[in-house]
Amino acid sequence: MLRLFLLVLLAFAFPATADTAPTASSFRVGTGVVCKLVSSNLVVCSGTRAGSMAIRAAGTPVSTGMRVLPSASTPRLRAGKTWRRGAISCTAGSVEVTCRNRSGDVLILSPSRVVVLAADAAVSP
Repeated sequence: MLRLFLLVLLAFAFPATADTAPTASSFRVGTGVVCKLVSSNLVVCSGTRAGSMAIRAAGTPVSTGMRVLPSASTPRLRAGKTWRRGAISCTAGSVEVTCRNRSGDVLILSPSRVVVLAADAAVSP
């Protein structure tokens, strides 16, 4: 019984740390990219010089005038970790974030560049 009590006490004394809280509506990557869930199917990501981009649950990511800024409480998403909300998932790199939606469209945003890959884009030889 004492062992069980000590295990419970240790679990509360040293809780596991996650890269972002399960209910976090925003996160930051490195020092220059911040993303925020604006509505149930829209995530806006801002880079320091790259501007802001919006990715919906479906469809190609688009430029937006909406700017997301970090606060002292914005959790950091560590490189290689993924944040998911509905049909949108974002994976952190060392300085950039890659977000995908259910359409297969991709947004890559770093502090200085933006890459949009549309799933339905025609490729010609």
